Amino acid sequence: MKKSTKQMQKIFSTLQSSLLLPLKLIMRYSKLVLILLFKNLLLAFY
Repeated sequence: MKKSTKQMQKIFSTLQSSLLLPLKLIMRYSKLVLILLFKNLLLAFY
């Protein structure tokens, strides 16, 4: 029983890290994209 729970924890931690990395990248790039879109909108209005 203890062995299986440890395996589950290992799997969970690897899943968490593999999910968190792309999320951080997406957050970073979405900010850049939003800034670019905002600049384009401002340019379009002026």
